[in-house]
Formats: sequence, structure tokens, C-alpha cells
Amino acid sequence: MDRFYILFLLICFSACTVDYIPGKSEITESDRLVVNCLLNPKKKIQVYLYSTYRMNTGYAFRGIQHAQVKLFENDRVLYEDICPDSVLTLDQYPLSQATYKIEVSLSPYETIYAETTVPDSITSHFERFVSSNGQMIYRLSDFEGDLGLSSLYITAYTIHDNDTIDQFDEYFANNILIDRINRLNDSDIIDEEIGAAYYEGFMRIKNKNITQVDMLNFIPRKVNYAEDTTPPIYSEPHKIEVKVISAAPEYDQYCKTYYQQLSKIIYSNDISAITYQPIQVYSNIENGLGIFAGMNETSHYIQLLKENVNE
Repeated sequence: MDRFYILFLLICFSACTVDYIPGKSEITESDRLVVNCLLNPKKKIQVYLYSTYRMNTGYAFRGIQHAQVKLFENDRVLYEDICPDSVLTLDQYPLSQATYKIEVSLSPYETIYAETTVPDSITSHFERFVSSNGQMIYRLSDFEGDLGLSSLYITAYTIHDNDTIDQFDEYFANNILIDRINRLNDSDIIDEEIGAAYYEGFMRIKNKNITQVDMLNFIPRKVNYAEDTTPPIYSEPHKIEVKVISAAPEYDQYCKTYYQQLSKIIYSNDISAITYQPIQVYSNIENGLGIFAGMNETSHYIQLLKENVNE
């Protein structure tokens, strides 16, 4: 019986192996307009305009020109004209708590629409302290703002002498109010209070949990992954930035599903590829693709002397 079971598994695995070159795609999805725009009060308004186009084995994206763009702020016209380039840049910053709508049309594509509201920024108190076993602990507390209306994302970066920014990869924390979507466990306990659990890339707190967070302790860590081909940063960091990002529902869903999709990317010789189920990345573009979403952020800075940023 055991032999039969093992043989059955081997047949299943071998049957799922792809040993041929995929032919022309039979997908008949029509070409669509694509809009990407994150409305952040800290940055000028920029709208990126693309379209999909058919290739032999699938679809790709390319910039478009001369699209008719209508952009509204609280139903007031901000821009209504033909955009000559694939990037529309306005000399204006989005407003907190304002509602924005966009409409883009270009023949022969279907006209697309989207709407979002820029959330208010969330302020907090920030400090660092050394734990009983010598670990440098980061602490956020006293969150204030329109809590509960938007989800929070917390990230940290080192800022280097050449103004290069390098994001921390892992955030060790022991708090049940942090979303578990990107939670992993290390083999060692990094600190008795913090524990061994960490969050990959960011810490996300759902909007319904924010009002319950009175204090958040964490330890950021930079990791050199073997498959990372990014050139190393040789200059010394002179500052650390901790960002508290409030995400409108559209941006929150986009970030969440985008991470879920990235985490399922199949690497070579990965046996789990036979059960791979792609995640649909969220889009709020009616009749098209992309994301049109509001966000806000506050930053805390730590000026560094000659010290190790991972201490």
C-alpha cells in the first residue's frame, strides 16, 4: 500500500511538469487603459497613464499620449485637458480629507473612472531605548488623528550620506493588533520582550484595531538576501526615518493584495509551483486597471552618530 501511494505521488508530480514552450495565448481580453496615482499631501500630484497591449503569450504595458484627462478635487476641476505625455504632473499638493475623482478617455479604449479620499495624517510619539539585554527598542505611542478611518502601515529606513534611502526588511514585534498577513518566525528570540516573530517589509494595523493600540515596540532589521541583486550601499547612514502611513481603503487593499501576490511568486525548482494560485491585485479603476488612491504619512527621524543601525 505504501509503495502504491508513493508511486501515485510521483505520477502526479511528473504529470504537472511543463516540458514544452507555451504557444500563443488564447486569452481574448480587450486592451484597457491603466492609471496609477497615489495622492500623498507630501508630494505633488502625478498621474501615470498606460495601456495594455497584446503579445503572443500575454499582455504588456506601454505609456500613452494625448489622453483626455479630467481630475476633480471635491468636485472642483483641477485639470481638464489633453495630456501630451504619459505622466501628468501638477504643481499642486493633494489636501488631507479631500475627495478626488479622475476620468481618462482615449480612442479606441473604454473610458475609465476612479475615486478616492485622502486620509488625515496620524501623529504619534516616538522614542528609542535600550532593553535589559542590550537591544535597541523603537517605540511608537500616543496615536492621534482620525483613528479607525484608515489602516496604518509602519516602515523604517536608513538615510545615507549620498541621500540614498534603504528600507529595513524585517520588523520584530510582539503585538496581537498587528495584522498577521506578513508575519513570520525567526529561529532565535531576538529579545525576551519582543520575541521571535517578525513582519516582512512593513507592519500593518487594520483600521478597526488602531484605536486599541496604545503603544507599539519593535526592532527593525536589515537582511542581506542571497537572491538580492541590488547593489550594496557603501556610504554610512546618518539618519533613520520611521514612517507612519495612513492608507485610504483603496490603497490598503492594493498594498495587501500586492504583497500577497509577491509572496506567491514561484522560484525555480520550487515544488509548490504545482499548487500555485495567483492573487488578484486590487484595482479601483472602473473599466480599466491600476490604482487611484489616497494616503498620508508622518515621519520620525533619528540622527545617527557612529553606531550600528541594527543595534
